[in-house]
Amino acid sequence: VLQPATPEGFEMLVDNFSLGILGTVLAVVSKNVIGPILSGITDVLAEEKISIFAISTFDTDYILIKREYLTTAVSALERAGYQFN
Repeated sequence: VLQPATPEGFEMLVDNFSLGILGTVLAVVSKNVIGPILSGITDVLAEEKISIFAISTFDTDYILIKREYLTTAVSALERAGYQFN
């Protein structure tokens, strides 16, 4: 009887390996693209002594601040060149 070209179970190994490569690529992109953006925003807020709580998900980042600092934070970020819609 004919045997498959690849050993049984190897397909799963290939899928995991390719997922590992994709995960590594996304991690590098995140570190080199998203990281500096988040760092730039938090640096501006740190200069104003505004504490933050950052949450990062697979498709977006959130920066939470206390409501009492909202006006100060928006003004500082706009002075630094950030735009709000």
